[in-house]
Amino acid sequence: MFKKILAIDTSMDGCSVSLLKNNFITNKFKLCKKKHTEIILPMIEKILNTCCIKINELNAIACSKGPGNFTGIRLAICIAQAMALQKKIPLIGVSTFASMAEQAWRKYATKKVLIAFDAKKKGIYWAEYVRNNNGIWEGENTEICLKTEHVNTKINKLSGSWTTVGNGWKKINFKNTKKINLISTEIVLPHAKDIITFTNLLLKKNNSLIFENIVPIY
Repeated sequence: MFKKILAIDTSMDGCSVSLLKNNFITNKFKLCKKKHTEIILPMIEKILNTCCIKINELNAIACSKGPGNFTGIRLAICIAQAMALQKKIPLIGVSTFASMAEQAWRKYATKKVLIAFDAKKKGIYWAEYVRNNNGIWEGENTEICLKTEHVNTKINKLSGSWTTVGNGWKKINFKNTKKINLISTEIVLPHAKDIITFTNLLLKKNNSLIFENIVPIY
């Protein structure tokens, strides 16, 4: 069984590392903006030492593969791949938005999440995630960069109650034409803890997981 999993996230303005050891998760998180490269490696080393785990004892390594900041996404993937290749450890990439949907579940027990992140001049990074009966989030195929004025059309094609996540909602002037119920949250950053949970569910379904060549999502 996958009892020891390390997760890394540097996709946005925070650095976070989590380690699952025998059903207990140890977490470290720090806001760092452009100092990810200075912070993440010492953070990984500290959490491994705190949990008395050597890299070769890990059953799996997971990391955010984006969307997010270009440099941060590349950093997490490069570190995770280097560790996994060196020690021949299974590796999995998790969508940043999927992990944030899991965070919404952890905090609010919601099963339908709309994610909107400020993509600056590009508009809005958008995704629609739904939690299935097995606890897996589905919606990576909905991840897209939209012009801000097109978000209304996306929302009004949906129905029911959805929980909103991300910092992009401040840019959206939403006009509700279908009476969809949007439930706002303060979730604006991903956390490696939620990558652990997401990864653990995937690994329970596939005990033969091998090294994955992670393709970043910008």
